Amino acid sequence: MSEVDVTGQVLSTFTDVGWPWHLSADSEDHVFVADFDNDRILLLNSKLQLERVLIDTNSQVKLRLPRRLHYNELTSQLHVVHDTIPSECCSSDSSDDDGDDDDDDDGGGGGGGDADDDDDDDDGDDGDHDYYYYISVFSL
Repeated sequence: MSEVDVTGQVLSTFTDVGWPWHLSADSEDHVFVADFDNDRILLLNSKLQLERVLIDTNSQVKLRLPRRLHYNELTSQLHVVHDTIPSECCSSDSSDDDGDDDDDDDGGGGGGGDADDDDDDDDGDDGDHDYYYYISVFSL
């Protein structure tokens, strides 16, 4: 991740991030980073230096693949859209139990939908799971 000026000159860089999937900022130029590969949320200062890790795998809420961020300055809350770990949210039975013989995705789930049934992403998970998206709200 880099900050560049209008001429394309690099002003600052932050490299200790797997895949910065989404960013949010506050009025003091702090940058919130959804580090998709490392299942964490980072807080950077205006120079793109790490101030602290806000949420990671050691946090009370286990984030998996944070996808979207929104920081509400009026309430000092960070909203995070993320996947869940299937074993923590759902039964381990991955059968299609809607009564028909197809392998369809009948929707439903968590906070707003689930991914497709075929596991064609490159997240290192070879399982055939439904991943549900949730919105977690953190007071900062």
